[in-house]
Amino acid sequence: MSRAVIYARYSSASQSSETIDVQVDVCRRYALRQGYKLSGDPYVDEARTGTTVVGRDAFSRMMDDGRAGLFDVVLVYMFDRLGRSFLEMVEAVGELETVYDIRVESATEINDPGVRNFFFSIADIFSRKLSERVRESMHARAREGTLKIRAPYGYTREGTSSSSSPTRPTSCATSSTATSRVPAAARSPRT
Repeated sequence: MSRAVIYARYSSASQSSETIDVQVDVCRRYALRQGYKLSGDPYVDEARTGTTVVGRDAFSRMMDDGRAGLFDVVLVYMFDRLGRSFLEMVEAVGELETVYDIRVESATEINDPGVRNFFFSIADIFSRKLSERVRESMHARAREGTLKIRAPYGYTREGTSSSSSPTRPTSCATSSTATSRVPAAARSPRT
């Protein structure tokens, strides 16, 4: 009987731990159907981005435990829960599978290496596109003067320093000596 562990993650502080409960429950049912024996508590990273393995303590512990031979299978709800960086995930999964003979399986997706890598690449692209849209939206709202959170890089607030009332951020590219060392193209907000 293969020894399996569960890895679960959600990325935003605005999400709740219920997402973890759902991921873990689906993985437990999958393990039961596959005849796997679950080993230990799930590895859980709460409110941690999947765009890098840096800062994900549970992921690091899971990798260390895998290297120590404590399990045979890693179960995830979906492959993007493992991570959203194509290069880091291919490297981590490749190490687990080729060096330590540990399988990585999704409880909800096709468990084929080619399909898995396709899902990793889609997750990476989605994450990059989402970051671009958020950045563009912040810059647009800053130009309009409707941004109610801290000003994005390249902007400073006019008037009050309070982020609770909208103020029109302006480009700080011409007013700061610190930015004079940054190339002009990098200093100006995107349009």
